[in-house]
This record gives sequence, C-alpha cells and structure tokens, in this order.
Amino acid sequence: MRWGGILIQARPKAQETCFTVMALPLRQDGRPYLGQKKSDEGRFIACAPGFYDPALYAAGRELTFVGTVTGVQVEKVGGYTYPYPQLQASTVYLWPLEVPEPATSRVFINGGWGGGPWGPWGWWGGPGWGWP
Repeated sequence: MRWGGILIQARPKAQETCFTVMALPLRQDGRPYLGQKKSDEGRFIACAPGFYDPALYAAGRELTFVGTVTGVQVEKVGGYTYPYPQLQASTVYLWPLEVPEPATSRVFINGGWGGGPWGPWGWWGGPGWGWP
C-alpha cells in the first residue's frame, strides 16, 4: 500500500527508524496533497529498516511510503490514547522542498507586445526596412 503525509516525528531505533505521520490524500504522483491539510485522515506510524537522520527527516517534511500494514500501535497524543495503524515500509520517499519561483525580472513594455530585441516594430521591421 502507498501512504503518505506530513512528518510529525522521526525516531531512530537500533535496527530501524519509525516515523509518526499526519496522513494526507496523495496526488497522482504520490506526493501528499497539502491543499487537503484540514481533512481528518488521521495519523499512522511507518517503520523502515536502517537509520534515517532526524535532522534531514524533520517535522513538517512531506513523506510517502510503500509497505504493508502490520497492525495497530497505541500511543499517547497529549492525554489522549491514540490507535496508530502501523506500516512496515519497504520504500521511504522524502519529497524535495518546493521552493517558490522568484518573480520575473523581465520588463514587459506595451502590455507584453512589442519587438523585443528588434525594437518597437518587431521582427517584421519598420522605417528603414523597406517601409515608406
């Protein structure tokens, strides 16, 4: 199964790392759909063999897992006892941070219409190019 969301916490153990995740719907490419952050998809715990550095796998990052649901693990969220579905992950994908593109530095004169490097008459010429 493929499951993903926003990382709440990464906890390395002796042989594996377990991730507590706020589940979100996934887009077609598998990336968590942040536009649905307010929907209540719940939480889950995904564990994968090996060490995943909590400095890189930090709270707030987007993750997608592929694996098998192995049961339910009960833990506390504040004072509330929460039943977390547990996933044994065979694949852990940390999505790259989406950096907003800078505003364009290109200046559009005349509403974006015009000649660009050819002057105000465009590539078709103007006075001195066979025009009367």
